[in-house]
Amino acid sequence: MMPSLRYDNSLSLNKFNVQAIHGKEFDSAFINSNLTTSEVANQEFQELVKKLLLPHAPSKDLSAVTLTRGGQGVEKSILTAMAERGEGKWTALGFKGATHGNHTSFALAQFRGSPKLPSLGWPVLPYPTQANEASILDDVTSSLREQKAKGKPVAAVVIEPMQSTSGHAVSDRFLSELRSVTKDSEAALIIDASETGCGATGKSFWGYTGEADYLVFGKRTQVEGFYSRPQSKAASISFGTDQLRLLQFQVINQVMVQDSLIKRVDNIGASMRKQVETVAAKKGGAFTAVRGLGTSLFIDTQDGESAYKLQQHLLKEGVLTKLNGTKGIATKPALTLDQKHVDQFTAALSKF
Repeated sequence: MMPSLRYDNSLSLNKFNVQAIHGKEFDSAFINSNLTTSEVANQEFQELVKKLLLPHAPSKDLSAVTLTRGGQGVEKSILTAMAERGEGKWTALGFKGATHGNHTSFALAQFRGSPKLPSLGWPVLPYPTQANEASILDDVTSSLREQKAKGKPVAAVVIEPMQSTSGHAVSDRFLSELRSVTKDSEAALIIDASETGCGATGKSFWGYTGEADYLVFGKRTQVEGFYSRPQSKAASISFGTDQLRLLQFQVINQVMVQDSLIKRVDNIGASMRKQVETVAAKKGGAFTAVRGLGTSLFIDTQDGESAYKLQQHLLKEGVLTKLNGTKGIATKPALTLDQKHVDQFTAALSKF
């Protein structure tokens, strides 16, 4: 978030990086990483998956699948859910404004809209808020029933536990009840935790993720993929692997464990949220809402113009933020964010 400020323990990360890139395993993965889109998952790779990814899984009875690059986690989990259900005109249900994959992702095109890819006509519902979770759950149930009656049943329901474009988050209760609804209709539940995984919210994965049929990870983990039940067909379907980025995550994981970064995000995030809310209260109507978890915060402004002005103001103060659509700004700092960075951020925010 503040690139001009160094993290005091950055030498730890540099040391691990130097050690990693001078190893024969990293050299081999680097040389082979772009030779094929279906790299062979050797025994060493499988051991790395067990060592690095399974300890972060929200449930002990999950296995992990990794993919080649490009935001494929949601796409491949949807395709796997359809493959498990056999032949048929399957669809998937998602929520408006979702960010699933990159701009050439068919999942993004269906649920958020994209001029680059055609729509497949899959059902799309408004993302739930605290005020309308019950009604949205009813809408999901109705949509699943309607799709089945049309002969185009829903193979999977896809949802982000916290929507990366708005900062709205669903409750654990909603996800639990959604799980019951998908079970009753024999649809898979896919939770896309690409944005909320790997410590971003102060937990390895936030939300009612242990009950998902597929839990998608990516972004901060470097390597992309999803967790699934051992009985899933995912284990028998070859998508290709990404050993190079799994080795990169090995370096990141070492620092995360050594410096207790997930706990750090939880503690720093609580302080950051409190300080931002204090500034917002003093500013009256300039900031209309503060949402988020950990250090991933969403600060709403009155309109798009105000959001842009706020982002530009913070940039001049040395703070990098992301425009949150037309609503405001979002903070996406590194896990190494420190209290002094939070103080500088809120000081800059108070000058707006």
